[in-house]
Amino acid sequence: MIEVKLSIEEYNRLFMLYSDKENTLFCKIQNDHIIFACDRYSNDAIASISLNTPEGEILSNYTECQLRVSINHNEDIFVYETCMNPDDQYIGHCFHCYVNYCESSYSCRKDIYAKIKKLDKNINDIKFINPIPNRDYDFVKELYRYERVIEGLQEDFSDNADGDVKEICETAHLLQNQIKELYDKWKY
Repeated sequence: MIEVKLSIEEYNRLFMLYSDKENTLFCKIQNDHIIFACDRYSNDAIASISLNTPEGEILSNYTECQLRVSINHNEDIFVYETCMNPDDQYIGHCFHCYVNYCESSYSCRKDIYAKIKKLDKNINDIKFINPIPNRDYDFVKELYRYERVIEGLQEDFSDNADGDVKEICETAHLLQNQIKELYDKWKY
């Protein structure tokens, strides 16, 4: 398995675009990088990887291919090809599949398949790891919610003259600041 650590911004973009459901993206070469784009017409990079890396070398064999994204319970991101399913049925929207698309032989796919078979590792061996260990998307949402609840309580009780209430508000303010710092560090 090749573990790839994207920048926090790139990882967050990739995660947020595809966290609610499995979805597709396109792999392209741009200068000396592999980029992931939303569709085959876009050149806006969601994330990029240098061609001069083991993962870049693998992904260079999938350029102009439609890829599917999946996210496991640890929030690691995996991509895999969708050009052809195991039964050799056409299911993708790749440039390669459209250029010489042939209903009977899928001849456009055979050349790519032969090239990929020669690799020691393939796209299934690449894992994009969460750059912030132990971060959890649902927990981040809860941090945001708690920060807002505490802020509301402080506003509700800030005019109360009772010493105990003022002390609680001061403690709540400290807690709110700590939660906000963690939220700002972990937010997607």
